[in-house]
Amino acid sequence: MRRGAVLALSGAAILVLIALALRGGDRRAAPPPREPPAVFDPFSPVAATPALLAGAAPSPAAAPDAASEAAPTAAAPPSLLDVHWNLAVSRVGPALRALLDPVEYTAGVAVKPIDLVTLLPEDRAALLALLDAEDPEVRFRAIVALSTVALEPAEVEDLVRRLDAEFAALRDPSGSRMAFALAWTLACHGERAGTARMASALRTGEAADVKDFRSGAALVVALTAAPEDGAVLRDLVLADPDRAVRKHAAIGLGRLGGAENADVLGQALLSEGDLEVRAWAALARGLTSPDGAPPDPALVRALAEDRDGEVRGAAAFGLSRAAPEDAVRLLVEAFRRDEHAMARVGAAAGLGRHAGAADADAFLAAEAVPFLAGTATGHEQQSVRMYAVRALALLPVAEGRAEALRRCAAADGSPWVRIAAVESLAATERERAREFLVQRLVDEKHGWVKDAITRALDGLPPPAEEAR
Repeated sequence: MRRGAVLALSGAAILVLIALALRGGDRRAAPPPREPPAVFDPFSPVAATPALLAGAAPSPAAAPDAASEAAPTAAAPPSLLDVHWNLAVSRVGPALRALLDPVEYTAGVAVKPIDLVTLLPEDRAALLALLDAEDPEVRFRAIVALSTVALEPAEVEDLVRRLDAEFAALRDPSGSRMAFALAWTLACHGERAGTARMASALRTGEAADVKDFRSGAALVVALTAAPEDGAVLRDLVLADPDRAVRKHAAIGLGRLGGAENADVLGQALLSEGDLEVRAWAALARGLTSPDGAPPDPALVRALAEDRDGEVRGAAAFGLSRAAPEDAVRLLVEAFRRDEHAMARVGAAAGLGRHAGAADADAFLAAEAVPFLAGTATGHEQQSVRMYAVRALALLPVAEGRAEALRRCAAADGSPWVRIAAVESLAATERERAREFLVQRLVDEKHGWVKDAITRALDGLPPPAEEAR
């Protein structure tokens, strides 16, 4: 595997993404790159596209060609289950993005409470009855759908009992999906039994022989953790043999914050041998510092001394939360000193958080944007081009950016880079991108890229509104 691709949201992570929303949806949603995105990745469509969370991504080899897609058929009216499944998926996406997308994670974006919908008693009873459906996929979707619906205390207790039954029957990843979904839905109802059950299983080794269970359980705990879960996460991040578990534990500790968790993340930065886990430890350590704090010595050391450019880039992005005068100085120095593309992309992306600070804008215009534009359009490695494209969208300097993004959207050989360029162009150019995107929709042949263009156009304000 190429170095720039090591820090991946793995197939197992996509499976557990939490099983919450996560299978059986639109199979034409934007796919994960063939070369997986690095974890210091403010930019990954895997993390950034909630639509992906609604379905298991098809193999890249099976990517649809627009010319071969079947004509759409008339859709049946959505059922009550469909409506609440889709509502749940639309809410899981932002929650996971706040956890797994480094831009929102490092910015400390909170997982917002979910407003539960009050249904008529007969409609709620109809959804609850599907928990006993013969089809396991229907049962799974019903569990997830109930994360959006106000329930009576006795009905929440029934979900706890079902979670215990799922644990007793765990044999394979399919059973894990049910347990993960129940834990998530219970958390949406303010019930910690699911999180506590997952944390206990991680601590005791329960179901350790079930494929992907431990990594999924750690992700559930990271997403729903309370301070009392810190002890198990601290143990996991330093000692668990599964790298995915250590990564998710690091993510959870960053969300919890606090000096004790920060100390453990600092230890992981020094002792962890896995590149991806170490990068997430750097991002998580950054999240434990409040905005405007003095630079974190552990991150300063990682920025200067870590052997891997990807981790140095993650440390740079973590340091972007420091006081502007310190962050600008450190990140400009790192950008000019480091020859590794990912380290320089990380420093440039981090500086985007300090637009307007002394010397930041001049540096971004004179050095960062030209570097990112050249990297986005000319680097040989697909993943690095994609990261540079995403980083361009974080910077306030417009000169040279739109041209680079348009070149990538129209001509890059990788559909994943084209998707990133389309999304970045829509986010930065807004109405100025409309005509270009409409033409790309006509010219683009790859089905997933066409879907990304359609989503981007749908996200632009109506022309009449733009004109005001």
